[in-house]
Amino acid sequence: MRHFQVLSYQEEPELVSSWAAPVVRDGENEKSSSQKGVWIYNQYWAKMAKRNFSLTIAVCGVPTFMAIEAASRLAARGVFVDQLELSTMKPIGAEARAASARKNRKVLTVEEHTIHGGLGSAIAETLALRAPTLMRMIGIQDTFAESGDWAGLMHKYGISADHIEPEAITLSAGEPA
Repeated sequence: MRHFQVLSYQEEPELVSSWAAPVVRDGENEKSSSQKGVWIYNQYWAKMAKRNFSLTIAVCGVPTFMAIEAASRLAARGVFVDQLELSTMKPIGAEARAASARKNRKVLTVEEHTIHGGLGSAIAETLALRAPTLMRMIGIQDTFAESGDWAGLMHKYGISADHIEPEAITLSAGEPA
């Protein structure tokens, strides 16, 4: 499981710009390229630990890039996302999911297949036992799916950054599904 948040240049210019630099200075100590990633990672998480997140987005598979794009747009609007990316359904990482949900009590799941018996259901089961929370699920609803152009189908079924953003805003406002 990867756990990340979008960090914008406007918020943390010294961290974002240092990511591309060959060397990072920490006071008097110069960091080599191999140490740079660890230093930035630690600085980044120190900043993130203090952030108040509006909601959690749990995503799996191809829609991960869509969720990252939506999170970037949301951050520009002042809606900060604690984003969790699952590479597998098992193990689900129940405590990590619950810890994230406890921060804000709002979780949006995004998947490129049916929401019934998928990521949304697995997260809902996990949170029902550990951290009951308000949820919304983006994915193929209870319908027979069509075949065709991938991008067109993702848009038709509401699986895109353009669909994630308004759902996240509605959920962060505390409105039920």
